[in-house]
Amino acid sequence: MEVTVRQARREDAQQMLQVYSNFTKQFVGSASRTLKSFKRMLRKKENINLVALDNEKRIIGYVHAR
Repeated sequence: MEVTVRQARREDAQQMLQVYSNFTKQFVGSASRTLKSFKRMLRKKENINLVALDNEKRIIGYVHAR
């Protein structure tokens, strides 16, 4: 599988939330995230936000750092 990494954009928020939800659904007590929280995270210019895309340009992972 080839993976492409690029800067995350605000329009990626929904897919990033889906990746987060798919990963955390197996854990009890995981932190609740909303679309609004992801959009806020992506809005802050000082944050580092990257997304990993598969061959079909779907987001399969992301990195967020403050």
